Amino acid sequence: MPAAPAGTSRVASAGFRWYAGSQAVSITGTAMSVTALYWLTIQLAAGRAVVLSTLVAAQFLPLLLFARRAGTIVARHRAVRVLIITQCALAAGSLALAVPLLAGPVPVWYL
Repeated sequence: MPAAPAGTSRVASAGFRWYAGSQAVSITGTAMSVTALYWLTIQLAAGRAVVLSTLVAAQFLPLLLFARRAGTIVARHRAVRVLIITQCALAAGSLALAVPLLAGPVPVWYL
């Protein structure tokens, strides 16, 4: 491998490589989860767009309400700990949706 040109640096930190790899996995999983949720909503709501738009609005409501407070929490705590907690919360939300879906049909309001 050739040496890096003067004035540039290679990313040699193993920590950053782990972070970048785990973020790529996380973003991929989140995109798949959101796509599946939207598809399931359209299937259960028989194609009614108002149900899907209500779900999307409800999905972003916590961000609208709590974003400023979350910024101060993140500023006060270690970023790694906050990332682990938020990723565990996302996994718990997916699990809370997956278990009833695997058990049988669910009503639209559950989504």
